[in-house]
Amino acid sequence: HVTLPKSHPFQQRIEQQTQRKQQHQTQEASSHHNLCETIQPQQHQQQRERQQPDADYRFMLNVIFELHLENKNKQKRIRKRLGGAGRIICEKLWKNYSSGTPCRNYGRLLERYCRLPKAYSEEAGASSSSSLLLSGDNERLARLAHAFTPKEGIVSFLGSVLRKIFPVNFWGSEHNFQSVMASVQLFVRLRRYERLTNKNIMHGISVTEMKWLYPTGDADAHNNDGINGTDDPTDIEDHHGNTNDSNTQQKHRRRRKGNRKGKRNQKQRTNHVTATELTLKALRWVFQGFIIPLLRSSFYVTETEFSAKEIQYYRKPVWSLFRTLSVRKLTETVTAKKNSNTTKHFKILSRVQAQLNLREQMMGLSRLRFLPKSTGMRPIAQLSRSAHIQYPSTTKTKPATSTVTVTSMATATATIANTSKTTMGRTSKKRTRIDINSGSSKKMNLGNNTAAATRNTYIGSARYHTSNLQPNESESSSFVSRLPTNVILEKVLDVLSFECGRRERPYGNGMDDLQQFYTRYRDSICHFKQTQHEKGNVNKKMQLFFAKVDIEKCYDRINQDYLLNLVQDFVLHNTYVVQKVKFDSACFGKGENTVRLKKVVETVNDYQSFHSREHALAQHKENTVFDLLKCTLAEGKNVLDLLREHILRHTVVTSGRYERKVLLQCSGISQGSTLSMLLCNLYYGRMEELMFGKNGEHLPSLDPIAMTGSRQNEEGIVHFMSRFVDDFLFISPNKESFQGFLDRTHEGKTELGARVNPKKTLVNVRSSIRVKAEDEDTKHIPVSHSTRRNRNGSILFPWCGLLFDTGTGEVFLDYERFRNGKLRDGLTIDYDGNEGRRMEHRMRIFVHPRCLPILYDSSINSFETATTNFYQMMLFAACKTTEYIRGHTVHNIDHVLRSIGELSQYAIWSIRCRLEKFSQNEIDFGKIFAIDKNLASVLSWKAFYDVFSYLKGFAAITRRLQEKASASFGNISYRMRQNIKLIASRAFDDFQIRHMIEK
Repeated sequence: HVTLPKSHPFQQRIEQQTQRKQQHQTQEASSHHNLCETIQPQQHQQQRERQQPDADYRFMLNVIFELHLENKNKQKRIRKRLGGAGRIICEKLWKNYSSGTPCRNYGRLLERYCRLPKAYSEEAGASSSSSLLLSGDNERLARLAHAFTPKEGIVSFLGSVLRKIFPVNFWGSEHNFQSVMASVQLFVRLRRYERLTNKNIMHGISVTEMKWLYPTGDADAHNNDGINGTDDPTDIEDHHGNTNDSNTQQKHRRRRKGNRKGKRNQKQRTNHVTATELTLKALRWVFQGFIIPLLRSSFYVTETEFSAKEIQYYRKPVWSLFRTLSVRKLTETVTAKKNSNTTKHFKILSRVQAQLNLREQMMGLSRLRFLPKSTGMRPIAQLSRSAHIQYPSTTKTKPATSTVTVTSMATATATIANTSKTTMGRTSKKRTRIDINSGSSKKMNLGNNTAAATRNTYIGSARYHTSNLQPNESESSSFVSRLPTNVILEKVLDVLSFECGRRERPYGNGMDDLQQFYTRYRDSICHFKQTQHEKGNVNKKMQLFFAKVDIEKCYDRINQDYLLNLVQDFVLHNTYVVQKVKFDSACFGKGENTVRLKKVVETVNDYQSFHSREHALAQHKENTVFDLLKCTLAEGKNVLDLLREHILRHTVVTSGRYERKVLLQCSGISQGSTLSMLLCNLYYGRMEELMFGKNGEHLPSLDPIAMTGSRQNEEGIVHFMSRFVDDFLFISPNKESFQGFLDRTHEGKTELGARVNPKKTLVNVRSSIRVKAEDEDTKHIPVSHSTRRNRNGSILFPWCGLLFDTGTGEVFLDYERFRNGKLRDGLTIDYDGNEGRRMEHRMRIFVHPRCLPILYDSSINSFETATTNFYQMMLFAACKTTEYIRGHTVHNIDHVLRSIGELSQYAIWSIRCRLEKFSQNEIDFGKIFAIDKNLASVLSWKAFYDVFSYLKGFAAITRRLQEKASASFGNISYRMRQNIKLIASRAFDDFQIRHMIEK
């Protein structure tokens, strides 16, 4: 059955009417004695309802306009206003929905426009034929992950349902209906974090054609006002009936005539404003009271790894099979290759055991969601959202044998929402319940009061607050509400970060972000170049060996006991002091203040008050106000208890087809935890020590000190190794060390879960892995090698979004991952607020992550490479900007040009700030950064002109960009101008814009 959810007011009313009908039939079949004694009150109630012919009309008004949230006087005014044509529309709408079998009709329309894909039919047949665990579950999950429904079919399905249920006069005209369908199409295609605004909903709507929202006869009067010259009815009556009035009365009547006409016009204007408000409320209800519940009952809506922020719609049968296979894969038994040890990622808990565990734990349950990806699925625990656990007892005397249900916030997706206490049409004053079986998010928190329909400028994500979800008073005895797990673990993160900061290389060669990679790589590559220069090989290319390896399932295969013992050694003190400080800095350029928060952690013995350290905090921070927000204590014992519970007893809940399942994580750590990256770095930092030795003695010709960067051993050979979470990068001029690294990493530590994924291993030269077999023979397993080449013939080696020239060591950005529509899928368009200012902010977001010092440092890159990096960064920002502008119907050319001019200066400022941050001494930017403001402006204007001239529909702005680009070229010399044009031409060809954006 495909219909609205059971919690929808329409379904609740139909169910009540069905129950009353059955009761009435039971009453007629029962005896007269029982009828009089036991069911007489119900009979009177039914009689009273039959005496109310406007019951359907009142019900529809309450649902559409939420009159129950208004005062009684306003309820009377709206009922009186809509008592004519509005009554007919409401009664016909209810009749169209309640008559016949709407669920069957929806199912037919759904199968007509949104058929189940062939992949589902094949996988469903395979699942029904065999109940055993199949070895190809990953392949089956990968096929089901791409079995989503096209958005064109969803729009057609919604349009057919709207035409079938809603009367024609509800929209006022066909033009209004087509405008609503345009909003529906925009809504279905929204990406994650995008919101549908009131302006989008009302775009193209003619309010005067919505005649049923006007009082009887007022719509025509509003349209014909000032045309037919009709006076006030009292004036007409006086003119015909009071011919014997005195001259004084006629004088006063003429004097008041102008005042009455002005009041009448003011009254009609107020009438139109009220009709506009009611139109907005009605259309908002169409989206959040009808379309969204229908989508939630028909589809699972979620984002995927292969589509970035684009939202995909999965039919409920498809997602049910996908979820079943995912749970089966997580709970299967895995046997290690070298021993007979068996492990499970998750273990299913019984309801009694789950209840007992939760009573002893400080942290509650977390909802486990499955994120589809091209190779299967990724389980993610939502630890940042509060979980509310309820134990409804099956019997009144045995609460222990109860079931476990969880009401939590679901996954993030683009949809319509508002902050209120009404969810999917059902009002709950004390608790808002959200269905976790659908793929909705906190943006699916539907409903709003009638006043909010006009106050809010958008229908979008509501900020989640725990006060919106409170237990009912009657259920408080069996209801457990706890803070989100990540909130509870904040102190643990603060303490571990403080202890790691006090130690030297606690992560081994691991990094928190790519910014730390810059200094290590710069020192190594400078030493490589210096060594080659000393040997006299200045004109020859360096022979460097690159290798990258990826740890397979790095989070899921962590040994929990080993990790806990490792982390316990870090918490050495009894008590820690955590101070939360606010920095309020004045930003005169923006005209507003910038607020930042910082946590200062120290032991009790080293504690310094806020007033004693305020001078240290104020260094290099001008025009800043410091404020101590909070000062708390963290006991070392409590930190260890929370760590032990989080690692060993992490419990999640996943929704099933018939019941929810509670799972206990038996191996690995959760990817949704705030501690996941820190714990992973600590764990694999110790794995590095076990595989390569504490001093690197397990690798041939490897200097242990050089592992951290750029120091040399006795032979003058430097080796560089770095790791970002689970991605290793190894660079060496020595092939023997390069081969030893490959052999050691692929040998791994299987007993501790450290195993390399051979399919993701990549090198820059043809090579193989040497593996010792049981008969002590050595087998050679070939590995993949990079085939991408630069214009000079050097091999380009990709790693973590960067491209390394293996012949020179220069670094580029890898834009290949944004091709084939991925650039558009990762975009977020702001439809609310100040759109021009939002666009300017988004343009800076396009640039800021790519202002990496490693791309522009002259000690690493040549002038041509740095110029290419800056120009391609502006090309990328221009492509994003054009897609952003396409999402809006109107754009201000002058504001776009002003934003482009400021963008290049912002990029220069951001690069210089980062270069200064990672430099120990004062920087001469003329030597280390070869791009000045004039050159940055030239590259920026040329990049935007090249992109806009490539596309169609931007003729006006292209002409203005051409003028700006020509003027900027006049600020540089002729020789530099020719050189820049040549570099930009090559960089534009390498960028391959035809794969980035559609014309």
